[in-house]
Amino acid sequence: MTKGTEPPLHRFLVLGNETGQYSVRPAFAEVPRGWTVAFGADTRRNCLDFLVSRHPVSPEGGARRSV
Repeated sequence: MTKGTEPPLHRFLVLGNETGQYSVRPAFAEVPRGWTVAFGADTRRNCLDFLVSRHPVSPEGGARRSV
């Protein structure tokens, strides 16, 4: 395995809530009340790519908002 990769059995979920917050969590963990699965189960990298593709980060470091 090369540095920077994870074992194939490590799967993650992207969770979202009604306030527009997102979280990347291990797929084996219970989904907390008030959160739903938005993406996954997949690799952590693919989960992070999913988030970036839908919620780009501005140069200032915050998420961009549509107006």
